[in-house]
Amino acid sequence: MPIVKRCEQCGAEYFVKPYMADRSHYCSHSCSASATANARKPLVKKTCGYCGQVFELRACVAKRRKACSVKCGAKLIGKKLSKPVIKQCGRCKREYRTAPHAAESSRFCSRSCARPILWVERVCESCKRLYRCKPSLNTRFCSMVCTNRAYERMNAESHKLCRECKQTKPISDFSSYPKNGKRYPTSKCIDCLSKRVESMDTATREKQRRLAREKKRALRIECIKTYGGMCACCGETTIEFLCIDHINGGGNKHRKQIRGANIYYWLKQQGYPQNEYQILCHNCNMAKGFYGECPHTRGSDISREGESPLHNYIIASAA
Repeated sequence: MPIVKRCEQCGAEYFVKPYMADRSHYCSHSCSASATANARKPLVKKTCGYCGQVFELRACVAKRRKACSVKCGAKLIGKKLSKPVIKQCGRCKREYRTAPHAAESSRFCSRSCARPILWVERVCESCKRLYRCKPSLNTRFCSMVCTNRAYERMNAESHKLCRECKQTKPISDFSSYPKNGKRYPTSKCIDCLSKRVESMDTATREKQRRLAREKKRALRIECIKTYGGMCACCGETTIEFLCIDHINGGGNKHRKQIRGANIYYWLKQQGYPQNEYQILCHNCNMAKGFYGECPHTRGSDISREGESPLHNYIIASAA
């Protein structure tokens, strides 16, 4: 239950909670402020050092205060300061004023005059932006953020953290895989991958190989169906006989560019472009590669002697 107490300032009764009974002495904030003001030490009188007017202030600040107001204090400080020194700017040759204690080190009248001489512009090697620095500093980056990024990039190019053994090893200790025409290091080093393969049993190895073959076969069927699902020359529809053909040639050069990546996976990543690739059977594709065109496009029977170089070579060999 609340306890009834009497205010020590106004004498009025007020209720307070039991746990606050020992610490509560006043009924309100106003009574507390009044009691605190009455308990303060009396004000001290002092004479202003500039205008000579008598003013009152607290004893705790009486030693520091020498003026009655801010205005008088500023004028009092101005009296004691020595006269400014007049110097000539080292850039614009104009005269300017400076304090006596800074006269020896002062060379310019403003920051705009000092900046072209004291600062130089350089290009950050990380973000390629212009930044200003002192000529004496041998800096290469505009900030610590760019510095950290550059060193992280340098370390990442030469070393990599293995996800299995948690050790930082050179890039040469990792195998690589192709993606989007580039090769990237694997997340695990060669030693960890070898140990993992050795620890597998025969059934697990065969299962992983079977899943990889099925995934690759499904991707091949999807790609062939996207491009029509039949040979563009002879109309063959058997999936096992069909392949991807470069319409304008250059298949060997393209395979070197993607560095051995699966052509079906690469086409899927590129969104299956339609103007440069088509479906041909292996016969039409080989004939186009060896002779420049498929016999089906001539519209005539070339199986007779004298019209097919391959036929002539077979006849001559048999003879």
